[in-house]
Amino acid sequence: RNEQEILSQSDRIRALHEVCSEHTSLRDQINGILQLGRQELDMESAEICRINSTNKTYTPLYRVSRDVTEMLLGAEAYPIEDNIILQVLDNDKPLIIEHGVRIDLKEGSGEKLNNIGTRIAAPIWLHGNFFGIIYFSNKKHRKTIFTESDKDLIKLMGRWISINLEEQLSRQELEIAKDNAEKANRAKSEFL
Repeated sequence: RNEQEILSQSDRIRALHEVCSEHTSLRDQINGILQLGRQELDMESAEICRINSTNKTYTPLYRVSRDVTEMLLGAEAYPIEDNIILQVLDNDKPLIIEHGVRIDLKEGSGEKLNNIGTRIAAPIWLHGNFFGIIYFSNKKHRKTIFTESDKDLIKLMGRWISINLEEQLSRQELEIAKDNAEKANRAKSEFL
């Protein structure tokens, strides 16, 4: 990598850190990450989806576009009509599609895909298990190709979201355990 690319990536990481430390709620952090990624990667929209690889369905959880930010918790699951999303799971690495061609940055090879603009996606893992994906998309082709730095950025965003989701789930589990302990303590006191 050249020096300019390294400095640019350093600025992106700093901006990601600022987005995540400015916002206290998970929703605001995720919105900030998706907006930042959309801007840095020059993409029209961003999404976080829960993937059920067994049923081959995806459920959009968060969506950000130029004009709209949506939290879609409780949204319905949709069938995965192509294997693009599942390829992220199978490969456990970012998936890049440019000009309708699936790109492998390491090997420089590609696979032609029809009716697809540009996408970049990375897996999200919770407690070591595949949860879903973060992905950015354009209906049209980008002016520039994705770089290794772009791939590293989306992987970092996926990991950051994984950590934040794990923390939220841990807090929820702790709250439930605390409530159950208090209920058990009250029941014991009433019994005595």
